[in-house]
Amino acid sequence: MGKSRILITCAKGITPFLREELLLLRFPVLSETIAGIATEGTIDDTLRLNLLLRVF
Repeated sequence: MGKSRILITCAKGITPFLREELLLLRFPVLSETIAGIATEGTIDDTLRLNLLLRVF
């Protein structure tokens, strides 16, 4: 299966922490807003992010 865009939302103001976690997990940061970050990956990557991300 191919890669799709994944939007991860978070509380306002903690986007820098989410960005750091994504980079540590080796996911690209495609775009960033005040309350979320877009990355890309497969459905398996989405499940992995759900398990490993601590900042939501």
